[in-house]
Amino acid sequence: MQAFLATDRAAEDTLPSNGQIEGLDRDSIRLVGVEADISYFVATSTTDEVCLILAAPEQGLSWTCGPIAGLSTWRNGQGAAKVVVDTDAVPDGWVKLQSFLIVKPDAASLN
Repeated sequence: MQAFLATDRAAEDTLPSNGQIEGLDRDSIRLVGVEADISYFVATSTTDEVCLILAAPEQGLSWTCGPIAGLSTWRNGQGAAKVVVDTDAVPDGWVKLQSFLIVKPDAASLN
């Protein structure tokens, strides 16, 4: 994930205008991908934690920040996202957006 965060910033690496997150390094935001109308971003905080950010058109943002290992987030209506190791098996119903991130837009929990 660190290599992905170090890539050059592109136009799509911007959170929706309806979303603000205090303590986020805005220049570090990177769009990982979009699945089922949910945009998945990663970024770093101003305290050097890694952040997972989910953006759904009607529901705004949900996010969590912390150490990379085991980082995950879930929100009703926005699904779930988990940081993984590239060699980890992808569970049924989940989609691998990048080598480090799996998502499940219709998840009712993190399981």
